[in-house]
Amino acid sequence: DPPLFPGKFLKSGLFNNGIVKTLQKRLTAVGCDPAVADGNFGEVTKLAVSLFQARGADLKGRPLEIDGIVGPNTWGALFGPGSLGKTPPAFPPPGKATDLRQAVLQIVAEEIGSMEVPRGSNMGERVEEYQNSVGEWCVGQPWCMCFVYWSFKQAAAGTGKKLLVPKTGGVIDSWNRSRALKSPVRTVTSAEAQDDIGLVVPGMVFYLRTSGSKGHCGVVVANMNGLMETIEGNTNNGGSREGIGVFRRSKRRINQINLGFASYG
Repeated sequence: DPPLFPGKFLKSGLFNNGIVKTLQKRLTAVGCDPAVADGNFGEVTKLAVSLFQARGADLKGRPLEIDGIVGPNTWGALFGPGSLGKTPPAFPPPGKATDLRQAVLQIVAEEIGSMEVPRGSNMGERVEEYQNSVGEWCVGQPWCMCFVYWSFKQAAAGTGKKLLVPKTGGVIDSWNRSRALKSPVRTVTSAEAQDDIGLVVPGMVFYLRTSGSKGHCGVVVANMNGLMETIEGNTNNGGSREGIGVFRRSKRRINQINLGFASYG
């Protein structure tokens, strides 16, 4: 059996690491020689990884990102399909949800297809319901954070759990306020998630900064070795933060989320 992806991104700065040694041996075998299999991820190993990425494709035949970092896509291309382990369980979970995150997953799934009316207006009956859950001032404004807040509000009411998502329509504001909250709220920074992708679980909220004061967020549905399935409001098939509705997406990767993730119970 091929070696399983270790659940962490392998990159420069790792020393005396057995997994890196396995990686280096495999790079040599595929003609991208890192010079010596010593377990140290230095510049030569990074260049060898980049060379492999430039030549190869992921398991779905898509070009690899040439960044010198070994995430699940590069690992799978190197070691084959069996190296990425099992596919996560089907979503959403069946039956009545008693857990907050499970309830959120069921709620956001039911909202897929809700659209702005007219498109591109940040308005519409359902969209305004999301916005009004935060406050009337949100109507007509970008609403991805309002969608997340509304979804957790519904989940909290249905399960009898406390609503802990900050009441705000601002993505950056919500992330900053969440970071200041105590247990059971838990935040995982971008760096922490890249070091251990297993920290990101279904029902968490991802927070992404898109410019100085603007951002985008959504609910994590599944984590497939660093490639996420998400449900997001105010987006489109391309992942825009100024989209037209609620969409299910499967192209965001953990190492692209530059703020982090939050669990609200």
